[in-house]
Amino acid sequence: MRQNDRADLDDIARDIAIPEITKHTIMNYTLPDHQAGAKYSAFTYLHVDSNRPICGSAYNYTSPEMLYCSSSSGEHFEKRAKELRGAKNVTEGILAFSRKPQLVETT
Repeated sequence: MRQNDRADLDDIARDIAIPEITKHTIMNYTLPDHQAGAKYSAFTYLHVDSNRPICGSAYNYTSPEMLYCSSSSGEHFEKRAKELRGAKNVTEGILAFSRKPQLVETT
């Protein structure tokens, strides 16, 4: 919900009844891609509740297993297929190979 233009924020606040303190927080909110720490996929979560409204960033960290399965380059696909063919069970293979340290080539 971060807005760089206070007039735009005032328009939004008028439509959905945002109090002044919330408008101040929105104007000063550090965007997720400017926050320090690990890289992740982020989105802003807003739940309007008269007793306890909630607003903030939600972070989606991907597990090593998901990264192993979802990489789609031809090279990774072929490597995964070869590794998993040798596994007794695909699920156990994904768990084992996704946690295995990867060698990084340098030139």
